[in-house]
Amino acid sequence: MLNQKVKFNKNIDNIVDKIIKGNRRTLAKLIRLVEDEDPISEEILKKLYPHTGNAYVIGITGSPGVGKSTIIDKLIEHYIKEGKKVGVIAVDPTSPISGGAILGDRIRMQRHSTNDKCFIRSFATRGHIGGLTKTIFETIQILDAGKFDIIIMETVGVGQDEIEVKNYAHTVIVTLIPGAGDEIQSIKAGLMEIADIFVLNKSDHPAKNRALLILQEFINLLKEHKFLSNNWEPKLVSTIATTGEGIDKLTKAIEEHRNYIFSKDPTALLKRKEQQAKFQIKQLLHKYLVEYLLIKLEKNGSLKKIIDGIVEKKVDPYTAVLSILNDLNIKWSIRNEKLQE
Repeated sequence: MLNQKVKFNKNIDNIVDKIIKGNRRTLAKLIRLVEDEDPISEEILKKLYPHTGNAYVIGITGSPGVGKSTIIDKLIEHYIKEGKKVGVIAVDPTSPISGGAILGDRIRMQRHSTNDKCFIRSFATRGHIGGLTKTIFETIQILDAGKFDIIIMETVGVGQDEIEVKNYAHTVIVTLIPGAGDEIQSIKAGLMEIADIFVLNKSDHPAKNRALLILQEFINLLKEHKFLSNNWEPKLVSTIATTGEGIDKLTKAIEEHRNYIFSKDPTALLKRKEQQAKFQIKQLLHKYLVEYLLIKLEKNGSLKKIIDGIVEKKVDPYTAVLSILNDLNIKWSIRNEKLQE
């Protein structure tokens, strides 16, 4: 069942029309086609692109067990009450048996799954690093075109290297808890430096005040060394997500950041869009070029020879790859870091 191909009406215009009208069944089918890398999905996405750019994307990251999905559950409730449509992309660990997602997050949010204003989709990482999944951009595009006002992404929760979320979200929320060592990790680079909002969840813990103090010191350090992104000073919010305490303050902080990037500092929004576009181009180039090269090398039988040469130490991997590029008339200058045709 997991590998069963999705049957889809091949009338692309009809599919696009259903997507922009928010047809949930069509949304789900198209997302599945994207996962299966069905060629028709790319044609649909091309036509959907002009209908995107209206959704506000919130990324929530942090270590396992900090309560990310519980916070999202409360955010869904808040935005639905405001009359907004909410799409949720929950990236779960990959099952070692089926290769699919372990649906912990969708189970926690089950009470919203039948609401017409909420669409929840769980994904497996399937070896993709960065805490997300390789089809994240396409899924955001589909939900955006489907007239979802708010799109919330939850990373898988692998720790300090989950910084890819910044390439997709307008607002990035880094979630931590007191008394678990997370506040000590705040002095490290990476995850902590991408936050627009810090959420200290489970703040009924006795170590709450110490954690808040350390986090505020970290924010001050960012200000002092001018590491703040677009001069936005990260907000610090404490919550107890299981009871809903502090969620109102969190939604207010999200709105303040939204107003900042749209109104107070228009260049911040432009820079973010440029950064995201560059990242998307990089991802697509990597996908198409690598796929093309591997197919070409396998067809002419040279891939096996190259692999054997590396294994037998007859050639190093760097020289082997450069020889592949040279054969394609691509000159790669490592020193100058420029690719020239």
